[in-house]
Amino acid sequence: MENQRNSRILNQLHKSFVLHSRLYENTQMIILLYLLLLGGVCNAETEETMPVMEGDSVILHTNLSEILNDDTILWGFGPKESVISTITRKNDLTSFFVTEEVTFAGRLQVDQQTGSLTIRNTRKIHSGQYKLTISSKKTTSRIFHLNIFDVVGETDGVKSVSVNEGESVILQNDAAELQKDDLVIWRFGDKGILLAKIDVGTDNHSLNDADERFRNRLKLDQTGSLTITNARTEHAGLYEVQIRGRGSSKQFLVSVRAEIVSEMEGRTVALRTGTKLQHGEEIKWWFGDDHNPITQFSRWTVTDDDINCDVTDERFRSKVQLGGRTGDLIISYIRTIHSGVYRVQISGKTRKTKYKKKFFVTVNVMKVPVMVGKSVTLKTDIEIKEGDLILWTFGVKNGLIVKAESGKTTISESFRGRLELNELLINGSLTITNITDADFEHFQLQVLNSKRNRFRRFNVIKASEEECEIYDEQQGMSSPQ
Repeated sequence: MENQRNSRILNQLHKSFVLHSRLYENTQMIILLYLLLLGGVCNAETEETMPVMEGDSVILHTNLSEILNDDTILWGFGPKESVISTITRKNDLTSFFVTEEVTFAGRLQVDQQTGSLTIRNTRKIHSGQYKLTISSKKTTSRIFHLNIFDVVGETDGVKSVSVNEGESVILQNDAAELQKDDLVIWRFGDKGILLAKIDVGTDNHSLNDADERFRNRLKLDQTGSLTITNARTEHAGLYEVQIRGRGSSKQFLVSVRAEIVSEMEGRTVALRTGTKLQHGEEIKWWFGDDHNPITQFSRWTVTDDDINCDVTDERFRSKVQLGGRTGDLIISYIRTIHSGVYRVQISGKTRKTKYKKKFFVTVNVMKVPVMVGKSVTLKTDIEIKEGDLILWTFGVKNGLIVKAESGKTTISESFRGRLELNELLINGSLTITNITDADFEHFQLQVLNSKRNRFRRFNVIKASEEECEIYDEQQGMSSPQ
């Protein structure tokens, strides 16, 4: 049986490699993945069950701080462990593959630093087993069981409740009034962790302060209803209330949504904390699974000005500010490498609990549809000033299209006679006429001076007339003819 299973996986992986071999540098990388599946002694598997509300996003963590050279990470789904993602690192270069199979199309996101897998906008079909295999000096594996629950009001005694992270959620007990013989018990999760208890006869109320997740967050009212303040994603799951004196019980499936932020590359993004800082508080921001904050202040001074931040992560250097009154994380000229999960934590003497919030950030390259033979304008909003160096480049090799500096403009031979530069020295915009099949590529604008480097990227794609008209309507302008 084991040989048959390995044979099935091997055949499937072989097909994947034939289709996606361009992602791997050489045959050694392919052999490594074969060995990852079929060879060696693996550490004992660990398993984790995760309830998720349909439509929410979920992150499957590798618990790695970073992927090292010669590491290979494999994500498999279902009983056949169908390969949905692979990540490899060799010679300080990371290559990755994400399946385009219709079940997961557009829903998977890989953290290229840690290998963690995010599944966005989940559906029932995403329920099942996910297997993580990490091959380094030794091979380890981990299994996640995702249980995607329907978004329903109330079915079979289970009521679904959805709340945004940072808000309070109230789980209503059905009893309008408690009787003297009632004993109300609240439990959480598969293990039935005791959260709260009311013994009406003795007027004894108790809350679970031993569990760090719920410390100083739970409240009980006179009807036995439970309130969870400042809800976080770790509070998502199944809650049950029992009234022993009546033999009644009720279950709640709580979903806590992290804030989702989507923006085009080159823009400025502000991740709002939703709170106000006090003098002397500590604030930390993290990105991805990294245990080291990208920025932190141990004693905050409230100010009306945004604060420039020293960062430890090279990807954020000269890009990050914090809002002076709120601690909002402001990222300027954001890029696709900044896509991922962000976390903030604020603590201080005036707060009973640490304030935490999570954000899912997606950064996209602007897609510009155009027909062969037509013109396209790559419009930007960068203010050009005297002394700026303007560079437009093209394709994976960043071939030069046009260069403008100190009143002198140089145009590449392959684009000569096809460029309109009316707005180039105003806002950096560029119009390309008589588009050919060779022009369907990435275009990048860089505006450089001694203080900063600003950029925009566009992906020019071949499209039908109808698709171009829809795009023009969305942009609120007409394409040049």
